Amino acid sequence: PVYHRNRSPFEIEKKMMVARQMIRLILPPLFLRVIGCRAEESNEELYRRTVNGWRSRGSYRPWDEYTAELLARWQTADPSHRNRLGIVGGFEEGILAIEKATVARGEGQNVERDRALSKLYCAYGKTLLDLNAAECHQLALDPHTLLIGVETVSRDDE
Repeated sequence: PVYHRNRSPFEIEKKMMVARQMIRLILPPLFLRVIGCRAEESNEELYRRTVNGWRSRGSYRPWDEYTAELLARWQTADPSHRNRLGIVGGFEEGILAIEKATVARGEGQNVERDRALSKLYCAYGKTLLDLNAAECHQLALDPHTLLIGVETVSRDDE
């Protein structure tokens, strides 16, 4: 090793240990701040990540995380912002994905699936309860909604 003039190897090693400790203390919080600064994942990206996790893990745990994330977004969303209906649509997409897979696989009883699906339905119901009149009407006009009877609603109804 090359040592700095006028310093003993012991002094240099001691300074290196202090530097390593400082790096260990400083880098993790700095790394977390940088990670936290990334743009928020869209509802669609969250959905795709969840489906990929569900398929690769063979577990319904990603759907629990998906539900929790959408609920957190719902609770912080401004009621006047259109994004709220995107969150409602996210719950609908999750429900449809699990229900379609269940039918396609011909699955019988599955406690883990039913628990994840129940959480999605419960969160979906909560968001529907929180909608204002304009959002309800807009959702009823959406041809992709899970709501039954929306075909009777017209754009002229207000």
